This record gives sequence, structure tokens and C-alpha cells, in this order.
Amino acid sequence: MIPGVCVRFNEGYFNPLFDLVCEEDEHEKFINSITMAKRNKISTDLFESSTTWTMSPKGSRSVKRVALKSQARGWNHFLKASLMSTTHNKIVSEERMELLHSVIMGWKINCNIPN
Repeated sequence: MIPGVCVRFNEGYFNPLFDLVCEEDEHEKFINSITMAKRNKISTDLFESSTTWTMSPKGSRSVKRVALKSQARGWNHFLKASLMSTTHNKIVSEERMELLHSVIMGWKINCNIPN
């Protein structure tokens, strides 16, 4: 870090510098067309068979972290440490489950950080 120097970490800055092409964001496309069938697919891919979702009074869904399959547990640790930090470790939010699923599926994800 250099005091007084601002570096923009976004695709508009880095893509031209390195001749990168912004490809289709498969994760966003999946999330924008989410259905109950897709949520069930996420559950099947990420969790042990007897897992139940918890619904908060505000309507947000989550699952206990211990219910994750081993591969998903490893990727969840990576997401917590680098892309999507969290202050708690015992539950996995629906938003994190969706990102976790996209990572495991190997889909293209635009990790753009807005200005």
C-alpha cells in the first residue's frame, strides 16, 4: 500500500491493461432466473440428504454449516476467507449457498468490486 495512491480494482480498469475479455457471468444468469427447482438442485449438490433450511422472520434462508458435504465445506472456507467474508461460522446464508454452488459447478463468476 502506498499512501495517497488509489488503484481501482474493477473490470473497467484491469481488463484493458491485460487484454482481458469480460465473458458471460454464468453465476449471475443462474441467480437472476432462480426457481424452487434450482434451489432444490443447490440443496442436493451441497448438503447431506436430511438437511432442512431455516427461515428467518424476515424471510431469509440459511442452513447450518455442518450440513455441508465435505467438498462444499472446503469451498465455503475459501469463500469466507477471500471473496465473501462473514462474521459468523455456524450458518450458511442463501446468498453464500448460491455462490458456493456456482464455484463447485465451475461456472464463470464476475468478481467485480464496484467503485
